Amino acid sequence: MQDTKASHPPKPISLLVYLSLSL
Repeated sequence: MQDTKASHPPKPISLLVYLSLSL
């Protein structure tokens, strides 16, 4: 996982992708 992305504001698409991977 890259902490660099965490620094940026959470994007709806990124959240959806993250949730999809979690499932």
